[in-house]
Amino acid sequence: MSTSKWTERALRARLRADVAVNAAGRRVSADDAARRLEYLRVVAGVDAGVISPDAGAALFDEMSFARG
Repeated sequence: MSTSKWTERALRARLRADVAVNAAGRRVSADDAARRLEYLRVVAGVDAGVISPDAGAALFDEMSFARG
């Protein structure tokens, strides 16, 4: 039995956001660092159960679409 709080939709959105956030390359601007921190905040929130997987997926989608 799996105890993960992650749904398939949330994991797919997380992957898209991770790709978008990490697309900046080696040099990191303040904006890119802020996006990365937001990404990690959402990951931690879903893991801790304080952000639902659906809310996490929506936040990840916003991050990935904001980057292009």
